[in-house]
Amino acid sequence: NALKDNGVQVFYYGHADTDKTPLATVRKQKTRFFESSTGVDTATSVGQATVGAPPFFVENYNIQVATHMKKKAQALTKYVRSRDGGLDFCEALTLPYSALHEDDVPIFEVAC
Repeated sequence: NALKDNGVQVFYYGHADTDKTPLATVRKQKTRFFESSTGVDTATSVGQATVGAPPFFVENYNIQVATHMKKKAQALTKYVRSRDGGLDFCEALTLPYSALHEDDVPIFEVAC
């Protein structure tokens, strides 16, 4: 495996995992995914990868929004994700993002 050979931690989810663990569970329990705003030096560190085979087609969106849009972004995230009664099989979250907008305004990332 090319990733593992280069020191990348690989975590499997869905049908690629023997327990068919959901992606959200793998991210929460095994990865640093929710620490994305800590400013990890990507030039000197090796990361982690999640590899999976969900039972359905997956489309992914990552949208960066300014701080003043945070509440609207969180409301949209909650509206679409399945665990809150939204779309079937939809996983979504809003996270602080380490970069700043060009006006030095903190931004958030909505991932769906």
